[in-house]
Amino acid sequence: MRFLRLKHKITAKELAKAAGVSQQFVSDLELNKYKGRYDCAPNGAPLMLKAFESIANDRAREVRGLLKDLSANRLRLLQYMEENDEL
Repeated sequence: MRFLRLKHKITAKELAKAAGVSQQFVSDLELNKYKGRYDCAPNGAPLMLKAFESIANDRAREVRGLLKDLSANRLRLLQYMEENDEL
């Protein structure tokens, strides 16, 4: 889990927020502190999977938005824009 989180530049805080758990819970899962004690984290894996999926979907929406803006403003990209100009 930690490898996947770090590879995709997801903070423990971001993952915890998406899962609706504490950052400490994420850390404990990564450190395998619940090994053999599944009663402490019975839904840990499905919960983290949903959190990763949520983050991936959010990031995909952001990228689609960027691509749309780039396409619509291709000619203006290198022009100077005032701070309050809208795309």
